[in-house]
Amino acid sequence: MRVGVIGAGAIGGTIAGLLARAGHDVQVVARGVQLTALAQNGLRLTGGWGDFTVQVDAVESLTVSPEITFLTTKAQDAAAALRANAEILVGIPLVVVQNGLEAISTAKQAAPRSDI
Repeated sequence: MRVGVIGAGAIGGTIAGLLARAGHDVQVVARGVQLTALAQNGLRLTGGWGDFTVQVDAVESLTVSPEITFLTTKAQDAAAALRANAEILVGIPLVVVQNGLEAISTAKQAAPRSDI
């Protein structure tokens, strides 16, 4: 399955790492040093699921239409991240994985044509 993960922090990294290890084709949207580290070193997880490193496609914005996407950014970054990826998310299921009461309404406003 082609999976998009928007946000490469602890939650996004865990989701991306576990799905990649399970054999899914995972594209991770990241910024700055996280983007560089993912591209150069892969994604490393340690802890309850074991210690492993997987390769993921690290990008500034989604380049391949996923079958499902997870939004895992911090709440204050969600709208901008979704707007940057809105066209590729048309009709794509979007799972919002965030704290806060406004996450779903923010996602609906920023990516109105995705399936939230």
